[in-house]
Amino acid sequence: MLVANYKTTAQNNSLKESSDTSKVNIFIESVMGYISIEKEKYSITTFPTMDYNNESGLSLGFLSSIVLNDGNQNSNSKYYRPTTIIPALSYSTKKHLLIDADLLMYTKNEWFIGSRVISYKVPAFYFGIGKQTEKTIKLKQNTYGVFGGLLKAIGDLYYMGLSYDIGHVKNYGIDNLEISNKIKGYNGGWHVGLGLESRVDTRDDVIYPTKGNLFNLSIRSYFGNHKFYVTKLNLRHYRKIVSDKNILAFQTTWTISNGNVPFYKMPKLGGKSQLRSINNSNKYINYHNYLAQIEYRRQFAGRFGTVIFTGLGNSAEKLDKSYFEDIIYLYGLGFRFRLLKKDRLNFRLDVGMGDGEPTMFMTIREAF
Repeated sequence: MLVANYKTTAQNNSLKESSDTSKVNIFIESVMGYISIEKEKYSITTFPTMDYNNESGLSLGFLSSIVLNDGNQNSNSKYYRPTTIIPALSYSTKKHLLIDADLLMYTKNEWFIGSRVISYKVPAFYFGIGKQTEKTIKLKQNTYGVFGGLLKAIGDLYYMGLSYDIGHVKNYGIDNLEISNKIKGYNGGWHVGLGLESRVDTRDDVIYPTKGNLFNLSIRSYFGNHKFYVTKLNLRHYRKIVSDKNILAFQTTWTISNGNVPFYKMPKLGGKSQLRSINNSNKYINYHNYLAQIEYRRQFAGRFGTVIFTGLGNSAEKLDKSYFEDIIYLYGLGFRFRLLKKDRLNFRLDVGMGDGEPTMFMTIREAF
């Protein structure tokens, strides 16, 4: 019996495209210098980071992602959630140190632990509270802390539990006593924030949601060297457009604080996960703020993707009409590269515009 062994033109083209994509992926991996290990129950990805600015000098470090698929899919919970751990470390030529570890853990007995541990020795800037009517002041800041939530699942979608924020801040570097006395919370100190947090989560995935909603509300009371209160509402919505290669993501947050709030604990608008056109998270701080952002995510063939995002936000001392005056608008573009085959964990590079010079962020996982 004669068996024919051939491939059609379409098959050949498909294999060629797959081969070409693999070659491009290998090239990207080599350029980025990252290492990826994928097993049935876990995956680990690590790659180097580099940054330069006048304040810190040249910073070198690494950023990692650990994803644990530890059998929670056999849980009675309707929505399976893998555990993710993202540690990062960098050190600069001017002796600025940054240690950061982010944990999202779902246990087999249906507890959720969302926690972040930080240790920063970095330059800080004080732009004033509210609109920038004061001269920018540079100082040095040492920050140590752990914050997050410990929640228990009630049913398939609802979580309820403890919200916490514990840490210490030391500010120094201003020799002018008159200036430092004007900065609310310049002396730093200990802060211990405890309260309640509730969460409703219908997302189909926590790493790269394609549909569903997230509702999160936390209320904390702080004591220590400063006594104050913070309430934060976070809403997210995800929707497919035709297929899961086209995702529309929306987020809005509202934060209210009152009491003796030090400047470094006031609600912020900027950062790698919020209004990404703001180059310093201390630039717009005040007792209250809100923001809304929307993002279109497009996944291309292979591991590549892109995003287009826009948003707005504002901060104010009081909940009055000033809350809706001089609103900050932003827009931007992003590049995505999928690090894992099993989980849609992306390396992201975002460039935000709309608030002065373009601002760039490089990290792992989506902004929201």
